[in-house]
Amino acid sequence: MRPTGPRSLLDSLFGLCFGLLLAAIAVHVAVRLIEAVWPMLLVMLGVGLLLVGGLLLLRHRDRGW
Repeated sequence: MRPTGPRSLLDSLFGLCFGLLLAAIAVHVAVRLIEAVWPMLLVMLGVGLLLVGGLLLLRHRDRGW
């Protein structure tokens, strides 16, 4: 049987607040991680685009492999 009354309401509110706090911490950590990795991802994307562009240019110039 589920207990009713002020204690169960207080427990529910505490659980809700604790869950919201954990969710906020998780979002904060995720944003900080993305901020830390973002410059390296842009560099890797740029290098990849340069390599693909160079290969396409060579392929177009030589008309095939």
